[in-house]
Amino acid sequence: MSAIEKNQGKRLKLLERKIEHHRDQAEACLREIRDDRLYRASHANFEDYCRERWGFTARGVNLRITQSEVRGKLGTLVPENSPLSQRAAAALAGYPSEVQREIVSQAAAEGADLTADELRERLEAWKDSEIDQARKEEKRALDSRPAGGNVSRSILGRIDGHLGKIEKLIQRLDLAENPDRISALADRLEELAGVLRGR
Repeated sequence: MSAIEKNQGKRLKLLERKIEHHRDQAEACLREIRDDRLYRASHANFEDYCRERWGFTARGVNLRITQSEVRGKLGTLVPENSPLSQRAAAALAGYPSEVQREIVSQAAAEGADLTADELRERLEAWKDSEIDQARKEEKRALDSRPAGGNVSRSILGRIDGHLGKIEKLIQRLDLAENPDRISALADRLEELAGVLRGR
């Protein structure tokens, strides 16, 4: 056993003791064990480690880790009387912190339950509004395009900024759930690129 493997084994044991004695730190410790692959000191994979050592599936542990991370980002935005479930946290997980906070604070302000379905619905509306904003910018750019076909640099800059936002949204979308929507959006972006090139 190498010195690195010994150190990883020691770190694993230390984190496991923390989990046993400080339940409030369990998710952070499990995340470190998973991300640093410390479980390999005793198990072939994370699934086996979770099941044999803690009696959970790796999926369950990953959901707990995600829930903890999202709760940490949201801080006091989540009301005490409306806990954030693992499914709700998973719905928010793929989005930037500022979007998570915006969606949860709106829902909490309206007295809505922070269920996974409620948050997914609000996230869909948010994505739609981002896409609508980009379309409005596209239309403004096309409407303000001079007859010669040149588009001003500032308009192109704004379009480029919105295309960047759309690209980030597409990367976060679950392709299995939204293939038609992504395909339609990609076609529309190709069409816009052709117009801007003067085709």
